[in-house]
Amino acid sequence: VSERSGVRSSLEAFSIFSMRFIAFFFILIVFVTSQQVPLGREMGEDVDWKEYDEGMKEIREKGRPGMIVFHRNYCTQCKRLGEEIHENPKFIKRSKKFVMISCNGFNDPDPTPFEFGKVSFFSFLLDGKYLPRIFFVYPNGTVAFSWVSSPLAFQYRYYYRSARQWNLKMKDFLKALHKEHVESEL
Repeated sequence: VSERSGVRSSLEAFSIFSMRFIAFFFILIVFVTSQQVPLGREMGEDVDWKEYDEGMKEIREKGRPGMIVFHRNYCTQCKRLGEEIHENPKFIKRSKKFVMISCNGFNDPDPTPFEFGKVSFFSFLLDGKYLPRIFFVYPNGTVAFSWVSSPLAFQYRYYYRSARQWNLKMKDFLKALHKEHVESEL
């Protein structure tokens, strides 16, 4: 009889332990999944980042230029560029003239194969999978694949070495848009 009660108490103890473990695990999952991943993450929270779909919609609806930035939390160059952005008030000010889209791995464009007239994730892999990759977007929602970091860049065409270089290209893009707008009114 005592052997049977010993087995029963062991099973009860195991059952209580199992229930507590399951409850703890469930609470942990709820906590982790409820944490909002900041859009900018390593690229800095000083910029008003939008998710891909939301940002592209805003670009089309409001007729504002945009930028799509592909980055990851493990990318040391992304972190370095993010630190430079944080220390560059001119960049932060100019970024307000754009719809800034963060593609941080959790909200990248749809990875479906190419469909005519639709931009998919694969459209952004023209010259490799390096990070960060930065693309300009016209106010009509068309990605400006011809706008590259340097005209001499045959590889890593959408990579910007510094916040200063990126900021100057933003300035050039805005000037070109203004020039196109003025010429279209003539």
